[in-house]
Amino acid sequence: MRTGRGRIGIWVLLALLAALVVALDRTGRLPGRAELAFAHAPCGIPVHYTLGESDPRFGFDRFTAMAALVEAANLWQSNTSALLFIESDHPLAMSVSLQFDARQQAANTRRSLRGGLDRDRQQFQDEEGALLRWHERIEAARSAHERLGATLAQRAQDHEADITAWNAGAGQRTDSRRRALEAESDALRAVLAELERMGRDLNADIAAYNRFAGDLHQRSEEFRDRVGRYNEASSAAPVESGRYSYDREQGRRIEVYRAESYDELVWVLAHELGHALGIGHVDDPGAVMHATLHDGGELQPGRIRPASLSDADLAALAAVCGPRIR
Repeated sequence: MRTGRGRIGIWVLLALLAALVVALDRTGRLPGRAELAFAHAPCGIPVHYTLGESDPRFGFDRFTAMAALVEAANLWQSNTSALLFIESDHPLAMSVSLQFDARQQAANTRRSLRGGLDRDRQQFQDEEGALLRWHERIEAARSAHERLGATLAQRAQDHEADITAWNAGAGQRTDSRRRALEAESDALRAVLAELERMGRDLNADIAAYNRFAGDLHQRSEEFRDRVGRYNEASSAAPVESGRYSYDREQGRRIEVYRAESYDELVWVLAHELGHALGIGHVDDPGAVMHATLHDGGELQPGRIRPASLSDADLAALAAVCGPRIR
């Protein structure tokens, strides 16, 4: 009887094992609550995630990309004691990747051009100011040269009259008067030499000024060309910076297509993580879950890395997750 009972126990155990194998789906998961961690469902928490491909052409190393991902997850996590996200090496964990294409190429072009444009714009402003001050110095030198020339012309005219009078015998022809006339002649020649030197310096300064102004004009034309290319890379058309998606073969995925800065990367990741929770877009322009992140190709003014969720974000989270996060 004991032997018989032992054989019956073995068959029962085998039957239970067979039923368990049948209950497993193709991914090897047991049905039930554990599936929520990998399900494409509203508030399927905790969402297991892992950093997948991170194309280096974005300009972020894996450490930086992972830091942005953790910061984005903590933005949501900090508002509830319920576990929303967990980094995981599970094969079914949601893959978060940075996928390089024309969108990020345009962002890289913008970033490269903008740095040079900002620097050159400031340099042009400084050089234009220097050119203006240079022009003012030239005008002051020109005025001084003209005044000295007018003074020299008047003195030369008076001296010529004195020489004429001396030669005509007018007045006393004394040695002191002769020496005075000779001294004035020497002084006039010295002033003339100084006037000629000032003229040469003024002409050389004007020539240098014109060369500098011409070079500045040429560089300003090149600058305008770069501005045009920058504007082309700054299309006002909406840019899809990231996407949350799901399919049965690859499970849940987040792909980032454009992040021009670390702040922007955190914004995009936080937004797509919200979609992973089942949250849609909200109307508040300042919310993480607002549909539009960019303004004419640039991160909207004032949008540094989000420090907290907006009331609209929190309301959307509560509407999706309900009592599970309270």
